[in-house]
Amino acid sequence: MVTPSTIKAASNAETRALTALLAAERITCFTDQTYVSDDMERGWDDEARAIEKYEKHCGVTVDSLGFMVRDDWGFRIGYSPDGLVGKRGLIEIKSRRPKKHLQTIIADAVPAENMAQIQAGLLVSGRDWCDYISYCGGMRLWVKRVEPDTRWQSAIVAATQAIEDAIAVMTATYHKAVTDLPDTERNTDPNTVELKLA
Repeated sequence: MVTPSTIKAASNAETRALTALLAAERITCFTDQTYVSDDMERGWDDEARAIEKYEKHCGVTVDSLGFMVRDDWGFRIGYSPDGLVGKRGLIEIKSRRPKKHLQTIIADAVPAENMAQIQAGLLVSGRDWCDYISYCGGMRLWVKRVEPDTRWQSAIVAATQAIEDAIAVMTATYHKAVTDLPDTERNTDPNTVELKLA
């Protein structure tokens, strides 16, 4: 695993848009469905195949779990594992196109764009390791073990705190700006999902 010399929260147009989306979802208690790409569909289809190959290769059983949440900081961080291995491990599966799969194997490193997700999973679950599984039908399965990294995890907590603070400001600003304005009816678009916020 290659760890960047500096790990810090991003602050750009994409993170600001994501923060606004999360604030809007909390205000409305609804979320719009997101676009599903071919890569995402292939990933869902390949996940069971990858788990089967991993279990056979490693001689383990992978258990499924929908979602886990940890609240040690005054806010919640959630993670959806691809699977649990025993009492100590997790797995994170990426279904790759051949070129990316090959590049990952040659580099012998988990791609940097997946490390925040893996470290968040280790932070939330408290588990000792996560096996990153790169899967590409027709090529060999590739597995790389990742252990907790406090630099990544500190950056994740700091980034989540910054987002929570920004959401609080956005939400307060919204409520102040619309105090005397009328409510509107929710569109009954079948592609929206009601959120159950605790």
